Amino acid sequence: MLSTIARQLEDLRSTCVGLWLRLNGVDMGPGCRFGRRVKVARGVVLGQGVSLQDGCEIHGRVRLGDRAVVQKCAEIAGHIDVGVETVIGSYAFVSTMPQAHIRIGARVLVNSFNVIGAGEQVVIEDDCIFAPYVQITDSTHRFEHIEDSPRHDAGTSSPVAIGRGSWLGSGVKVLMGVQVGDGVVVGAGAVVNKSLPAMSVAVGMPAVVVRMRTARDQKETETA
Repeated sequence: MLSTIARQLEDLRSTCVGLWLRLNGVDMGPGCRFGRRVKVARGVVLGQGVSLQDGCEIHGRVRLGDRAVVQKCAEIAGHIDVGVETVIGSYAFVSTMPQAHIRIGARVLVNSFNVIGAGEQVVIEDDCIFAPYVQITDSTHRFEHIEDSPRHDAGTSSPVAIGRGSWLGSGVKVLMGVQVGDGVVVGAGAVVNKSLPAMSVAVGMPAVVVRMRTARDQKETETA
């Protein structure tokens, strides 16, 4: 009985948070749920059944698709579109510069402690899986002026794209200008500084293609 009462009180608290956010300019569909200490800025758009867990922050021109989940203490800031049923993991940080854009497709897993940043554009297609600690950036900092600190030099950007159904292992880093094809698998710890063809498997620093995925891989997975 006590557990039932506690659940009902939690539902009531979440509903009150939703009403407060609506009054403060957050556009949301029905069935959204909110954890504790959630911060959502005016103008953010939440689809149906979105779940925002404890301590997460969302601000800027952000749109979350239906049934998207933002786990505890994750932050989304800037001009960012997130697809349906996508998960942004705990302590992940997804952000853009003012003129930039990030688009994350449907059913993507952006795992815990991932960092995704855009100075121009990052596109992540549907059904991708990122292990923890993945980093993706479309920008770098110049350092030609040796008489001054690099922090005062201009940055440069070039769009990054991750193809549908790709899998990035733990600690993978994807650098500016890289185009990762559909169905690519990148091994843990790799640094991807050049584009990778569809259905390839790449490992290393820098990442190199070691083989191509085949129908045999699918058959072995299905029979395992």
